[in-house]
Amino acid sequence: MHCQCLVFFLPEYQPVGPVHEKGLLAPEAQLLDAPKLVGFINGLVSLPKYGLSECEWWRGLGEWNARYALPDHPNEGRFSCDQAADFNPDTLAVPYRLRWVPSKWGGDTNILGAKATDVISELEILLTGGRLYSANRKVIETAYIDTVALGGMNPDETALRVAQQLFAMTPEFQITNKLVDGLKQPEIRNITEISLPTDPPPTTDYKAIVYLFLNGGMDSFSVLIPHSNCNPSDLYQQYQDVRGDVAIDKSLLLPINVTAGTQPCNTFGVHPSLTTVKNLYDAGEASFVANIAPLVVPLTKDEYHDQIKEQPPALFAHNTQTRVTQ
Repeated sequence: MHCQCLVFFLPEYQPVGPVHEKGLLAPEAQLLDAPKLVGFINGLVSLPKYGLSECEWWRGLGEWNARYALPDHPNEGRFSCDQAADFNPDTLAVPYRLRWVPSKWGGDTNILGAKATDVISELEILLTGGRLYSANRKVIETAYIDTVALGGMNPDETALRVAQQLFAMTPEFQITNKLVDGLKQPEIRNITEISLPTDPPPTTDYKAIVYLFLNGGMDSFSVLIPHSNCNPSDLYQQYQDVRGDVAIDKSLLLPINVTAGTQPCNTFGVHPSLTTVKNLYDAGEASFVANIAPLVVPLTKDEYHDQIKEQPPALFAHNTQTRVTQ
């Protein structure tokens, strides 16, 4: 059986920038863009501090309590993010955390007084296969020493956590080749320089439709509302009767006008917070398209009830229609 589930990279893909300029290929860059790369580094930096939890940077982000459903674990329970991040021996520690300690410590704490160089040497073998660049090693060793000097509760454990965080941000942790200093050492291989094509002249008459898919985050009946000059009935009053307590008072709406006779009302009201949208509409730079939904073929209400034409799957099911619309 042949699986195509992971064959989604274009093997010849070249991201814009130094990789392209050197004539190199980076298929994985199709997915590992800047936001995902930052998120990945944030996760690696959080792991030594919080363990595998829902805690995130800083207070106010993520879950205040991280849940661990481990009925067969003595530490099963609910733990606050502050609790997950401390090394207080009197505090119940979270189960999913990094428990590795250097052998030079002689135990769970640094009872043998291991030096920073010994600790970083073990981490270098474990995390970078002995490929840590000398300048990066110096930075991590200095951070370890400075953290221990700050004292506090279990300073060596705190320093180890800092070192692990810094290791996760080094290039050597992310790659398998040896890092060299391009200013002091020659390049490992010669790469033919290529010239980039000249940028075409700017296009001034280009127009595009920007589609913002607000996944359930907007109440459309509070965005565009019948206001006045409606025919044949008072549609604002109808809106107010149906919406009840959530109806927006007419005096608060931002009025916009339409060509007379083209819509049920000649004046509509825009939500009072959408001043920019109203200004764009008044300037002829924005428009409203209301009462739309996925369709396979044009369909009337009677044809829908009689089931005589093909319809989109699971009409009125919010999750299915979300996928169909996308």
